[in-house]
Amino acid sequence: MSGQNYSHEKLDSLNQHISEVILSREAISRVELDHAIHLSTKAQYSEGIALGYKNIGNFYYFQSKHDSAILFLEKGIRSLKEPYSPVRSRLLMNLGVNNEKLYRFEEAISYYLKALRVSKYNADSASVAITYQNLAQVKSRVQDYSEAKLALDSCLEWAPSLGFNKAAVYSSLGSILNSLGDTSSSINSYQKALKTWPVNKNLREKALLLNNYSNLLVEKKKFNQARENYSAARIVFEQLNDHEGLASNIIGYANLEYFDSNYSKALTLYQEAYELENIGSQLQISLLTNIELSAFKLGEYEIAHTALAKKFLLVDSIAVFDSRAALDSIQSVYAINDLKEQAKEEELLSEQEKLKLSRAI
Repeated sequence: MSGQNYSHEKLDSLNQHISEVILSREAISRVELDHAIHLSTKAQYSEGIALGYKNIGNFYYFQSKHDSAILFLEKGIRSLKEPYSPVRSRLLMNLGVNNEKLYRFEEAISYYLKALRVSKYNADSASVAITYQNLAQVKSRVQDYSEAKLALDSCLEWAPSLGFNKAAVYSSLGSILNSLGDTSSSINSYQKALKTWPVNKNLREKALLLNNYSNLLVEKKKFNQARENYSAARIVFEQLNDHEGLASNIIGYANLEYFDSNYSKALTLYQEAYELENIGSQLQISLLTNIELSAFKLGEYEIAHTALAKKFLLVDSIAVFDSRAALDSIQSVYAINDLKEQAKEEELLSEQEKLKLSRAI
């Protein structure tokens, strides 16, 4: 059938179907995507052409080819005739997302602000709310937490009462408030997120929320409440086989036990986290530091020495700090082991000052 015989509604339906196929990660070829644009071109339907380019942008986005995605999204913008078309706001927001993926944060912010102007003109509350959510994320990434908070406040003002995940917004707001040093408001925001979280939805994100909430409860010395939430998060991470999330969870729980003077339990948990696969060198260094400190508290000097020796080898391999300083710290543990209760604790305490217990928020 020729493009002239396709109605705008049919072309919109075709583009919507293609979009759903791409989002579901089903196989689709560039030939099919190009054909949809060809049909809209024949029909002289500029919004259909733009939607076709948006789909190609998403096609490349899910292949992590963000420069290619940007190229086709910009073609979509140029194909539009109407300056305030709702399609324009979607293209602009996707341009923001792809630029953010490439760490082009200024460009991402610029596109999000342009998308906001179009969405507000069309009184599209859902689109405005989502764009503010994205804007808050990039503002947070550049550590502009005050602006990130304002963006999330605006997101909540615009968010529709139905069909919008406000729980995720409250969760992000909790993290930003914590970065601003407002622990009490951060806890309140996390509590709102947990109360409104959709059942059986976004389980990993909820587990991360439980972790962050628990970390703040530890700061407030609400240890029993924190234990309950750490345990709930751990169940989810184990079900998802998420080693990174599980490591963060175990470390938080271990920190709790350390601060509650349960050094034996803390040591066991730090060792468990250290044995996990694919946790990264920097996290291994932090865990070895925590193993060292917990073992020292228990008088387990051999374990402390072994942890320091492993840390020395690891940091030397990635050139994190001067190897001579690392050797000095290992020698200080030998002194502690030899002198036992008469040891000079100052050297190891200085090590504690430099490498504090890791926190994962």
